[in-house]
Amino acid sequence: MWLLCVSSSPASANLLWHDAVVARVNGVAILQSDLEIYSRLYGNRLAFADQPPAQQERLISALIQHHLLLAEADRFGVAAPSPVAVQREVTSLRQQQPPLPTWIDEAALADAARDHLWVAALVNARIRSFVMIRDAQVAIHLARQGGPRPDETAALARTRIRRILTDQEADTRLATYLQQLQKRADIKRYTSATRE
Repeated sequence: MWLLCVSSSPASANLLWHDAVVARVNGVAILQSDLEIYSRLYGNRLAFADQPPAQQERLISALIQHHLLLAEADRFGVAAPSPVAVQREVTSLRQQQPPLPTWIDEAALADAARDHLWVAALVNARIRSFVMIRDAQVAIHLARQGGPRPDETAALARTRIRRILTDQEADTRLATYLQQLQKRADIKRYTSATRE
């Protein structure tokens, strides 16, 4: 399939490119267009093709992980986001800067928004809901910071610290979970010379 990509980047404006397969995750293809959309919406909002090789590799890895988590959401029967939630996410994406390129149509935008919310629901259900931060942990962390900030009460400070510790623990558990998924998965990555 060939796509005409009208990019906001002068270097890649009116670029005609082949929508090659850049990776496969358990037989599911990840296309060049998937990477472009993911980069614009949930990466750094730049064109994938305009980024340095190291950043391109990070985006490919992130999208592979995204696909693994989507499969897990389906496997565990996590409810897909409602149309209202998807539309809210689409509206939020449209309001971000810089503006999205016009070649990302509403259907592609809605699909990406749905998948992003679905992965977030999986992480909340299978990771974050099992994170338990003890009061003692909060107290120790708060003491290391010298107590509450000048503009917050002790209760607000404890809430802030608990949120930080929860995020850190959830990120650690998610990284471990993804390592396990990747070990079991059939993942093929293609270089530019071997892309299908």
